Formats: sequence, C-alpha cells, structure tokens
Amino acid sequence: MFDSVDLSLRSLALLRGFSATVGEGETLAVMGPSGAGKTTLLRAVAGMVEPSGGRIVRPAGRVAMVFQDPRLMPWRTAIDNVAVVLPGHDRAPALAWLDRVGLADAANVYPAALSGGMRQRVAIARALAAGAPIVLVDEPFSNLDADTARGLRDDLTTHLRAGRHTVIWVTHNAAEARAVGDRTLTMHGPPAGDWTITESQSTPLLPQPLPDRSSS
Repeated sequence: MFDSVDLSLRSLALLRGFSATVGEGETLAVMGPSGAGKTTLLRAVAGMVEPSGGRIVRPAGRVAMVFQDPRLMPWRTAIDNVAVVLPGHDRAPALAWLDRVGLADAANVYPAALSGGMRQRVAIARALAAGAPIVLVDEPFSNLDADTARGLRDDLTTHLRAGRHTVIWVTHNAAEARAVGDRTLTMHGPPAGDWTITESQSTPLLPQPLPDRSSS
C-alpha cells in the first residue's frame, strides 16, 4: 500500500521513505505524539492529501471512515443516517446493519436522543454499510468511558475482520494498538519524519501482496 512515501505538512517532514503493505483483513495501528501526522496520514490514504514523494496504492472502491466525532446528521434518524451511504438510501440493509451493532430498536430515533456510545454505534454501522475495502479509524472512542470504549472497540474489530477490510487505525493508546493492530506504525514526527514499525506480539503479520479487487 505504501511505496517509499514522503509526507509533509507546511514544509515539515512527517514521514520519509515509508513502505508497508497492509493486506486484506489486516489492521495497521498508528501511534505518535500530537502533530506527528497521524490524521494527515489518514487523509493521504483517503486521497485528500497527496504525498510529497512515493505513492499510496489503494484497492479499487470507496474509503470509509470512523471519526472521533460520530458526525451524524441531526435531522435524520439512526436508520436514515446509515441509509445515506447505500444505493437509493435503501433502509432495509441499513436496518440490518443497525441490528448487527445492537441498535435495531433505535432505528427511528434521532441522534439527540441517543447516548454517546449509541451515536458511535450508528457511525460504525454507517461505515461498515458503505462496503468499502479500506476503513480508516480515527480515535472514535476517546470521548467515551473505558467500559463502553472497550466494548465498541471489540465489536468494531470483530466486524472489520469478518468483512476482510484493510484498516488503518489511529490511537494514542498503546494497549489498544496491540489489541487491534497486526502491526503498529509509530510516527515520530517533525523535523526528520522518522518512524518505526513493529509487529504485534499477539498476532504476527507476514508480508502479503496487495489484494486484487478488480474482479469484485
């Protein structure tokens, strides 16, 4: 996926010569201090920022994202917030996704009446419903209590692995990085753009070629 990537922001080097492959069904956890470029990296994978050197090779198809803020449309119910990413805004599969995250009974509830954890579950259902081969996760549980965050993290990880998504997951939590990631990229940030990448002790990741989704 990453081929000798250089990434800069306002002339500051965030990454220099970064190469790594994240295969289908695998997760790259990304850590680093504030300002190291974690969110900029996600934006580059999403195609919103161009690398200053090298290239990022993405599978064909959409890129979905789970944000720190659920970013739900307050004038739409839970089911309609999910349906918005589906062809024809089809509510039937949207309801099925809400059911998978345990919110079928709240399908017709507006975001203002949902708890923080429930709103994040709707956002997760929306991201998964998009059917994107790549899912970007940007610290979506940092504003939730520890127990809620742990449950949501485990649920999201289960769904992502079951769907064989390629995942880039930003976190400040080393324990979370070990729990969700096959490898962890640590960005050290400016001025040098240094980085390290380590394999998970619990789930070793072997190098694999980028999956070919051209026929899917």
